[in-house]
Amino acid sequence: MMLKDSGKKTNMGIIRERIKFIMKIPKNAKSRMIVVIIFIFMIIAMFTALQSCENEIEPDPVIIEILDERGEVIGTREALPFELESFDMPELTDKFIVYMNFRTEYFLIPAINIFKAKYPGVEIEIVNFDEAEEEFRTILTTELAAGRGPDLVLAQSRDFPDIYKTMATGIFTDLNHFIESDNEFNMSEYNQAVLEAGVLRGRRYLIPIQYNVPILMTTQEILDAEGINSADLSTFDNFIRTAEKFNEKYKDNPNKSVFPNWHTNSRNVRNFFPHIGINLIDYQTNTVAIDKTKFKNIMDIMKKTYIRDEGIAVRSNMIEYEGLKDKNLLFSIESTIGWIFYDTNDRLAENNLTPQIFPYPNINNGVTADVQYFAAIPKSSENQINAYNLLKIILSEDIQAETMYIFENPVLKSAVRKQADRLLNSRGTHRPRHTERMNEYINIMTNITSAKMMPYAPYHVYIIEEMIPYFNGARSFDDAYARLVNRLEIYASE
Repeated sequence: MMLKDSGKKTNMGIIRERIKFIMKIPKNAKSRMIVVIIFIFMIIAMFTALQSCENEIEPDPVIIEILDERGEVIGTREALPFELESFDMPELTDKFIVYMNFRTEYFLIPAINIFKAKYPGVEIEIVNFDEAEEEFRTILTTELAAGRGPDLVLAQSRDFPDIYKTMATGIFTDLNHFIESDNEFNMSEYNQAVLEAGVLRGRRYLIPIQYNVPILMTTQEILDAEGINSADLSTFDNFIRTAEKFNEKYKDNPNKSVFPNWHTNSRNVRNFFPHIGINLIDYQTNTVAIDKTKFKNIMDIMKKTYIRDEGIAVRSNMIEYEGLKDKNLLFSIESTIGWIFYDTNDRLAENNLTPQIFPYPNINNGVTADVQYFAAIPKSSENQINAYNLLKIILSEDIQAETMYIFENPVLKSAVRKQADRLLNSRGTHRPRHTERMNEYINIMTNITSAKMMPYAPYHVYIIEEMIPYFNGARSFDDAYARLVNRLEIYASE
């Protein structure tokens, strides 16, 4: 094929002529010219590399104007990833698949019944795993990785080795597209801080359905005896100082500690993280992100709690009631509404003690929730609209307020009070202290400032394995901390 001569010589044409010229010049000058040619090739390679880099530079961010109700500009923000992508709502289909186990059936079955009445032409395939948790996790993760499995994923973070790493693979579709295209769905009706736990790098891969916030329970009698008031527990720094003061006061008394023995009961670790608000890994950047000073504060409190001699008096059954009654604990950790309002609460009241509850103050002096259940739609699903319609039913008040497990908190804000009333009515006994405690609890639940999910290995394995030598006195904190950071860095980079 002939190319029209443009009248301009290309770089390779110029080099070819130079080579011909070199062949005609004396031999003793050729060595110098070879050096020049090599230099020319280096320059060309450099400019080619620079041009390639220029092509890879990300374009300037798209700025979106923020308008008020009158249409006037009140600010600007950078466009989110989903706003820069084209999106066409998927077509309706006549079927979809959902996996169910004993942890989700109590809200999933009523939601499916509503779905069937609303969309009678859609065939639903339910795969029921009953109590086979390990089988559910294995099949779920294996099939999702292969582009199969359910059209709507209903799970907990512990059902995945690392839910954030799973999100980062892009295996789930960005639900922002559906929400932005849906005039019926109002995000403001939900607990925004909890919903943000499902967002990674600007994409909403998960929708939290329920969350949990363990409560610190103590008695007014303990607080009075220790000279503690509510202000001493309202911020992270005050909380840490109060706990350290208690541990220092009773450093020679093995029966006294801020929290129960977590060597035989790991709930303290699960409840401290993520509720204390300290990140181990920043999944936005895949880097270790520990606040070392605040982390040491917490580890020093746990060091007192860790029991080296299993023969001493502190027992795991102190966790709820006995430790508070005997004033051996500053706090018990109450993880369910039932214990807060009835079991521990009533036992203490029957012994003429006055229960008091507090949230964990996180490092930002707010309240951090732990997402219990979430929903996601696989990107490979061919029935995404049906999955999305079922998800909206699960998020509706009919399900959030009436069928959700009473020991977890619904993400729909209006359902929190209704669920609490349902619990009070279910017991058939109304006492002033129950209503008072419920109001305190609702106040905590409606003032959530952040939410997280805990990948198992970093939070349940690495911390315990690397910090126990510090608790035992076998390692310094700096050494234990350095080992922990090293393991986390390797983990984050995998």
